[in-house]
Amino acid sequence: MTDVVTLGETMVLFQPSSQGKITDSQYFLKSIGGAESNVALALARLNHPVRWISKLGNDPFGKLILRTLQAENVNVEHVITDSENPTAVFFKEARPLRDPAVYYYRKHSAASHLSVDDFDDQWLLGARHLHMTGITPALSHDSFLLTEAIMKRARELGLTVSFDPNIRFKLWSKEEAKEKLLRLLPYSTIFMPGEDELAFLYPEVESTEDAVKQIHELGVDLIVIKKGEQGSYASLKGKTIAKPAFKIEHVIDSVGAGDAFCAGLLHELLKGDLKNITLSQLELALVTANTMGAYATQFKGDWEGAPTEEELNDLLGKSTLIDR
Repeated sequence: MTDVVTLGETMVLFQPSSQGKITDSQYFLKSIGGAESNVALALARLNHPVRWISKLGNDPFGKLILRTLQAENVNVEHVITDSENPTAVFFKEARPLRDPAVYYYRKHSAASHLSVDDFDDQWLLGARHLHMTGITPALSHDSFLLTEAIMKRARELGLTVSFDPNIRFKLWSKEEAKEKLLRLLPYSTIFMPGEDELAFLYPEVESTEDAVKQIHELGVDLIVIKKGEQGSYASLKGKTIAKPAFKIEHVIDSVGAGDAFCAGLLHELLKGDLKNITLSQLELALVTANTMGAYATQFKGDWEGAPTEEELNDLLGKSTLIDR
């Protein structure tokens, strides 16, 4: 049984090996990054069977991505190799007192050519849950149609579906983003927006509670709002819980924190029945999600700081690691 299936683009990431601007750096660190694979890698570290699906170029970058995911026990058996289009890359540059600057080189990438023609029910076979983000549908119109098809099919097959809008305005216009994300929303059973994303999607409502009510009316069971330094807020069929953030002194790299949050939430919810989540289970899931989101900011990299189950239990105070 596979706990989670996720689909999306992963790129090779380059960032200066020391603090400084890209223009001044002679050496770069190489790793990988992508919202969906970040979640998959974090869940795999926590001993969940995870399947990641994408399309990669037949090039060294694609091989690096596959090798990294396989080494972390992520199932990549349904990844498609594209000999005509390249694997995307991106660069990240630290900015003091601000989030890092990110520069994407993903236009016409192999993953942007994913389409409904590639879809196979085998992708979802034996799985409990599908996790999707709003990045995949932003890659191309074909990718949007594929996202819609896989979310719809997952619901038909009885899977639960989580959806993180993960809005990237470098990939599509505000008008297109709003229209298409709202079109995908009813296929979700769990919706995980950031506070600013919720405000963008529902600008006309007077309060968060009013937006949440409208989303529940679409058939979404659980809405979890990421509030950064204010922690998180959740509504389970109208019953609400809020949890404070895990306190940290200094942020090293904020990129990937939202993905770590999603992985922490799913980690706890997957311990039970995703179709019958309890309030006590949700309360623990928010604490774990807040903890993992904060922990991710302490590492330079999109996913490398994902904790093992032993390390997570130590962070949550469930056990203590022996250091010496």
